[in-house]
Amino acid sequence: MGNIAERVSNYSKERGSIAVTELAQLELQDGVSGDNCVALDELAYDVPVGESRFEHELAELALLAKKEISKSYEAWEQVIKAGGPYEYYAVLSFLRPYSDRQSTEALDQLLRFLNRALWGPRWKSKGCGLRGTVVAERHRLSRDLRGRLHFNLLLQRPTGIADDNSIQSCFSSAVLKLRDASKRQMSATDRLYNEPIENIDWVVGYLTKELQCSDWNRGDNVFFIRPEGIDCNVMPPRTAAQLRRQH
Repeated sequence: MGNIAERVSNYSKERGSIAVTELAQLELQDGVSGDNCVALDELAYDVPVGESRFEHELAELALLAKKEISKSYEAWEQVIKAGGPYEYYAVLSFLRPYSDRQSTEALDQLLRFLNRALWGPRWKSKGCGLRGTVVAERHRLSRDLRGRLHFNLLLQRPTGIADDNSIQSCFSSAVLKLRDASKRQMSATDRLYNEPIENIDWVVGYLTKELQCSDWNRGDNVFFIRPEGIDCNVMPPRTAAQLRRQH
């Protein structure tokens, strides 16, 4: 079965660890349970005709593992929802390949541009700033951007800002200001999806599909937007050279 130890935490300085679920490593031996093994004799079942005891034990344990993993996804859905209530869902992607660090820095810069556009140059002293949750994903289908990050943003309604058109206009202008080290435009208005949320359960269910991949532990790609910037990002960054190997 391999090691299916699972950690579920929201890494939040404000809320602490939401939940931690662990499964010991399952070391299956035919009819034998070690110190770190599931006690196979405690599983009650009737072995189907034509199936060995060991094969059925393996199937039973796989089912238990699947149930535990399902619970961890549900826990992460609760973590994401706890960062709300959300009003807007936005997606930031880029025109060119960038390293994880460059992409994350661009996201942080975008949030600063948005805060300034919404509340003016003194937004920090006013105690204002966007709040929400980020779920990072890697492109899979794009040949040029495969493996590169894009960001899903779930945002609370900005304090004192009631006009949806004004908010969307701020997004459009802010994304055009993003520039890389070569002064090239990093994104574009058609790379920034931004709409009010109609069904938060559907959106969260859609976003949790990328909670685990080969690049991070389950949930490491979930972090938070605070007025002071990005918070609790524990996602291990990949360099441009590492990402190029995926092509």
